[in-house]
Amino acid sequence: YDHKENTFHFKIQFDPLPLVAFYEISGQIVRIPLEGKGIGRVAIGPINAVFEIKGDMRKFRGIDYYNPKNANVGLNIGDGSFDVEGLFDKNQQLGRMANEMLNSNSVMAVKAATPMLEKLCEIGAMRFMKTLMKIPYYKLFPPSRS
Repeated sequence: YDHKENTFHFKIQFDPLPLVAFYEISGQIVRIPLEGKGIGRVAIGPINAVFEIKGDMRKFRGIDYYNPKNANVGLNIGDGSFDVEGLFDKNQQLGRMANEMLNSNSVMAVKAATPMLEKLCEIGAMRFMKTLMKIPYYKLFPPSRS
């Protein structure tokens, strides 16, 4: 934490991260046409995440509180694997081909999805940081005792 700039800087490293979600898609990823809805299973990683959260101080009833303003997250994601069920009205042959193409082009698919994942991380970081708004600054960062 940089006290002068009121900015948090930190890095987190993750091993490959499994994700499972319901999806509905009509479009393409890395020029691979995708159409359908169902369950998608993805494993991405390893992941190196760099967070920067900027804020300022606000005073309430004479007490200072940290007030987060914005978060920036940069993700470096190694690779990914994909298993997307229910594509093309559950046409097994087309679904298998689409999954094979996604996995054959996994580095590009992950790169295409990274900005969306960064935005989700920024939203999550800000939601977490908003919880700090209720804790007085002196309790977050007690004065050091020498």
